Amino acid sequence: SSSSSSSSDEEKRKRKLSVGLPSISLPSVSLPSVSLPSVSLPSVSLGLHGSDKVNTPDIKLPEVSFKVRVGGARGLHGADKSGLSDPFVKISIDGFPKIDYKTRTIKANLHPVWNEDFTITGAFDASVGQIRFSIYDWDMIGPNDSLG
Repeated sequence: SSSSSSSSDEEKRKRKLSVGLPSISLPSVSLPSVSLPSVSLPSVSLGLHGSDKVNTPDIKLPEVSFKVRVGGARGLHGADKSGLSDPFVKISIDGFPKIDYKTRTIKANLHPVWNEDFTITGAFDASVGQIRFSIYDWDMIGPNDSLG
């Protein structure tokens, strides 16, 4: 009876072990093979020899316009004997000397408010440098002093 008891215990244990998550079989998926068409780019030969130079036609860049607003400044240092300044802002673009804009001068002020709009137009390319906003103190005699 002890052998029948141990065999029935073993069967119960096997039954417990066989209970678990159902097995899932995923279908096999095969992806179609894709072949991309080959692309050949035309080759360009300039026929240059040694020190030959390439003459490129002048490329006319399209003119673009953008608007710049000069709002104001705070905490400027006083450049005049009175301890105040007569500030104005000069706008320039590196590499384009013809671009030169200037706000009006505000007399005797360390916290000027200009609120002036400028439309800058030109044929700009990738060589455009930074747009610079330089603040100066206007002087009646001698060069204007840079305030930043």
